[in-house]
Amino acid sequence: MKAVALPGGNALSMLLLLITLLLIRGVSAAPKTEAIPYRWVFVSPDLRQRDEAEQVAQVARTASQHGFNGMVLSARFDTIEVCPPRYFENLQFVKQVCEEQQLEIIPLLCSIGYGSAHLRKDFAAGLPVCDARFIVDSDEAKFASDTPVGVVNGSFEVFAGNRVQRCKLQDKPGSVSFIDPQGVKDGRVSLRFENFGRNQGHGRVMFEVPVRPFRCYVASCWVKSQALQSADSSSRSMVRAER
Repeated sequence: MKAVALPGGNALSMLLLLITLLLIRGVSAAPKTEAIPYRWVFVSPDLRQRDEAEQVAQVARTASQHGFNGMVLSARFDTIEVCPPRYFENLQFVKQVCEEQQLEIIPLLCSIGYGSAHLRKDFAAGLPVCDARFIVDSDEAKFASDTPVGVVNGSFEVFAGNRVQRCKLQDKPGSVSFIDPQGVKDGRVSLRFENFGRNQGHGRVMFEVPVRPFRCYVASCWVKSQALQSADSSSRSMVRAER
């Protein structure tokens, strides 16, 4: 590029002006960035509850207004055969709203989280046990545990107020979980759960138990229910193994 000298010695100013114009032209001529093709929102409702279906509908409307085009829906599809009729009514309602908002539903069919559906249907693979100890007596071999384990304070006897000692997790002591000296199976007290709605339906207590690898363990507990108001308020216990 050749700069032309102007009266007053403004050659440098002219050069800077030309460079600026070229840069502006380059910016305006740049191709527009294409929109992201998959703009999805994820929801995981309990569609047995109408209020949660209404919340999903509101999420769908908001997502559509902001340019989303799909909804990844995790809604108990792996246990759909045992869902009550109101579940299907709410699912149809969500489907209709998504169609109105031009949102494609991408169903999450296989729960990889807790995987409870696979355990219930015996889909889970058996875990290997290595070097288990057996004691042979005559022509019979009997298993003999070499890793005795126990839950420290599993009977809840050590506590402070409504808080169980030595546990890793206890849902809302004094609001959802309570030390109860009345409904006792063994010992002096039990742990009572109520007001599940204050904790998203949860009532949990968790202990950490040291175990050995390549061993199978059986965990058991006593559970008593009284005056449950909903068929969906069934008690479930789950042991999660980590590491």
